[in-house]
Amino acid sequence: MRRGEFLGLQWGDIDWANKRICVRKSLYKGTLQEPKSDLSKRNIDMGPRLMEVLKAHRKGRTEALLKKGKQLSSEDFIFCQADGRPLDPDNLYHRDFQRILKRAGL
Repeated sequence: MRRGEFLGLQWGDIDWANKRICVRKSLYKGTLQEPKSDLSKRNIDMGPRLMEVLKAHRKGRTEALLKKGKQLSSEDFIFCQADGRPLDPDNLYHRDFQRILKRAGL
């Protein structure tokens, strides 16, 4: 997946029954938009480990929202800031991803 597609994923894009991620949009400069081409709209199969991790992430996100008196929606971003706003792609890369790579010795 491209960075914008990854950051634009919402819970409604997960097809749990068929074990796949439906790529339908992309996040660009804080705005959701259609992918550049029809070929970019696609389904990606999920393996068991990814399903497990996403379910655990969803559970944690649901619990955090419930503490604030809110509910998780299909339009909520999967990967977001604590307040639900989308992540900034540059911050994600420079602050988080680089640190993760360094910690992994890559």
